[in-house]
Amino acid sequence: MKITALAALAMSMFAASSAMAATEMSVNGFVNSMNTTVGNTTSTSSTAEVLGSFGYYFSPQLVGRIVVNEYANSTPNTTTGQMAIGGGLKYYFTSPAKGSTVFYGFGDLSLLSVTSTSTFNGSSTTSTGTGTLFDAGVGVAQFITETVSFDLDVKAVSDSYTIDSFSFSDSGVQFDFGITARF
Repeated sequence: MKITALAALAMSMFAASSAMAATEMSVNGFVNSMNTTVGNTTSTSSTAEVLGSFGYYFSPQLVGRIVVNEYANSTPNTTTGQMAIGGGLKYYFTSPAKGSTVFYGFGDLSLLSVTSTSTFNGSSTTSTGTGTLFDAGVGVAQFITETVSFDLDVKAVSDSYTIDSFSFSDSGVQFDFGITARF
């Protein structure tokens, strides 16, 4: 009886570990359009960001990930694009299950490539630069199946880059939404 119980326990441990997801893929981002009025002049800016990540589970709750981030901003005279590639960690505070809500924390460090095109009086100038991007935040994953969740997170974002000998830095808070699949 004890041997059967030990064998069942050992098999359940192996079954649980083989059922655990080994990797995950996420796609999230945001889109906005803003009108700015100064005096009698109104201008519109549009921003879009898409972040994709591929993660490897070191444990049922700790994920190492590779992130790719594409960002674009357009104002009446300037279009700016950023591409970031880097790595980071994500930690789920509890184990997921279908119908569950699971909170997580994350942080990423990426290399940044920036392209900016300005148009004035019919003439365009394009400049490029490089830098770094750091983000860290918390989120919530609402599981719709055992392996797929809708995600919402808030993060602090900070970047620093140089274009044509001018240094720029941005920082702020950003809300993202997306979906994650585990396999």
